[in-house]
Amino acid sequence: GNRLSLSGVLDNTGAILTLGSGSAIGLLTIANGGAIIGGTVVDPGSGLSVPQNGALSGVTWQGTLNFANSGGVLAISNGLTVTGAGGAGPGVVNISGGGYQELDFRGSQTFDNATVNMNAGASYNPRLEMDIGGGYITTLTLGPNLTVTSTADGTQAYIENDLYNYTALVTSAQITAAAHGGSFSINQTEGITNFGTISFSNGDAGGIDPGFNPFINSAGALISVGSGTALYIDTDAAGVATPGMTNNGTILLASGATLGLHGFY
Repeated sequence: GNRLSLSGVLDNTGAILTLGSGSAIGLLTIANGGAIIGGTVVDPGSGLSVPQNGALSGVTWQGTLNFANSGGVLAISNGLTVTGAGGAGPGVVNISGGGYQELDFRGSQTFDNATVNMNAGASYNPRLEMDIGGGYITTLTLGPNLTVTSTADGTQAYIENDLYNYTALVTSAQITAAAHGGSFSINQTEGITNFGTISFSNGDAGGIDPGFNPFINSAGALISVGSGTALYIDTDAAGVATPGMTNNGTILLASGATLGLHGFY
C-alpha cells in the first residue's frame, strides 16, 4: 500500500486528512519531530505510525487511533477528540507497542468520550504509559465518559507524570485493570482525585501514588480490588502535616484481596 512520512509540521486546520486502507496516503509515519495541527483525521485504524516522537495538536481523530509502535511517543496538546467512524459516538485509542511507549498529554487538558485500551503486545518489555507533562504544574482531567482498560496478560500500564514534570490527575473515568500477571500504576506528584471508578482484578497488581499532595477518593467514587489481587496506596511523600489520603467514597475489597497502605492517614 501507499506510505507517506511527515517530518515537519502539517497545518490541517479546517481540513480533512484521510489515512489508512484505500486512501491516497495509506500509512502515515509521523517522523521524529513531526506534527499535525488541527482539523480532522479520518482513519479506519491502520493509517498511523509513530516510531519515535510525533505530535497531534487540537486534532479530531475520526475512527480508531491505533498507536502500536514500541517505544514511540505521541504528544497531545490543545486537546484530542476521538470519535467513531463518520464522527458518530465515542472513539477508540489502542496503545499496544510497549517498550516505554507514551501517549503524552502536554499541558493541562481534558480527555473524554473515548475508550483507551492499554494492552502491550511485546512480552519482552510490556510497559506503556499515558503521561502528563508540558509544564511546571499541569493537570490531566479524565472525563466521566472515558473508559481506560488494561486486560492483556503481563501488561505494565501507567498513568503518570512525565519525567521531571509536576502533575496532577483528576479522574471521573471508568478505569479497569485486569491484566493477569501485569501491573497498573497511577503515579503523580501533585495529587490524585478520583470521582469515578477504579477497579483492579485478575491478579493485576495495582499502585496509587499521589506524590506530594493527597489522594482523594471523593463521595460517590469507587475503588474495588478483586480476589487474588493487591492494591498498594503510597502517600509517604505527602508528609505528616496533611493526611496523605481522604476517603469519602467507597473502597471495596473482595474476599482474598489485599490493600496495602503506606504513609500518613
